[in-house]
Amino acid sequence: MILTRSPYYAITQDFGAVNQTAKIYLKIWRGHKVNDEPTEETRIFTLVKPAPNITKLSKDISPHIRDFFLSETIQPFTTTTNSQDSAVWVKYEIEYLEDPNIQNDVVVDFAVEGYSNYLDGVNYQADGLLQNYIQNRKIKKVWNKGVTIIGFSYDVNINVNTYDENGTLTSLNVFPLSEFSHELISYVVLDNSGYGEKISVEITDEIGNVLDLFYYDVVCENKFEPKNIVFKNKYGAYENIYFFKKSTESVNIENKEFVSNVITADASYDKTKHQFRNFATNSKKTINLTTGFVDEALNQNLEQLMHSNAIWLQDEKTLYPVNIKTTSKEFKSERVDQKISYNFEFEYAFNNLNTM
Repeated sequence: MILTRSPYYAITQDFGAVNQTAKIYLKIWRGHKVNDEPTEETRIFTLVKPAPNITKLSKDISPHIRDFFLSETIQPFTTTTNSQDSAVWVKYEIEYLEDPNIQNDVVVDFAVEGYSNYLDGVNYQADGLLQNYIQNRKIKKVWNKGVTIIGFSYDVNINVNTYDENGTLTSLNVFPLSEFSHELISYVVLDNSGYGEKISVEITDEIGNVLDLFYYDVVCENKFEPKNIVFKNKYGAYENIYFFKKSTESVNIENKEFVSNVITADASYDKTKHQFRNFATNSKKTINLTTGFVDEALNQNLEQLMHSNAIWLQDEKTLYPVNIKTTSKEFKSERVDQKISYNFEFEYAFNNLNTM
């Protein structure tokens, strides 16, 4: 899995003394891994060895892949939604021009709009049986009248079983390996109203071996209307976080001003006319949300929310694009702070007055 918000380098083999030049042929596409591969390259790069002591060359291909996510669309998450088109196929071939003894390198992988951390190193890939399994949401509170979004990317056939507070099997989801880009990240979307006070999620392989088990606490909030924030996390998968407590909206007005001439032909003026007049008036709304008391484990999810470039507020079946305005946050710990709660400010990502 290529995380395109971080550099990803196509790296050559050792050049040796003979080879001086390499070409990288890059293809990027959506659809089937084999049947929809384009015949024409998306980009072609020529790398030339700058000095005799340089043995390898590299090219960061992430910026060119990110272009494919600019037109990405998202559908509101409902219990019938199990896929979003949030991945692309990537194939690059490295050709060594002067030395025919060096075979071309060919790499095929899929890419998402995610990122790695500095300490992860170059071209980070997760390890383990579920190499690209996305599960970073343990011990999360969800609203009993809302939905829970769980995203998976996996390298074996898996089943996702969910159980209510009594241990009764409530849903069974089968996810076989797929070669379609829109199925490389699959989603289980749960209707929280049917689980009681706890949702248990069990991931098994195709023969029933348990690979992971985690749970969510289901909260009944009677005083406030919880807000559901959907965002793309560090692995390029959508997830949601509920903000349970007080929310407030505010509006910020912007305009320009000019001084008008109100003097009439008879050297007088109408006192009802504007001497100073506003124009190009528009506004944006912001919303301040409060999590309520949360587990310390949610800190990593909230940090990913702050890093996300793709955030929405979902109201039932409607998505409202928002951008996070909170740029600094001191994360708390249960040992020091006992009870943990956070406020975050978001701005609706459109003008309040229609300018389109």
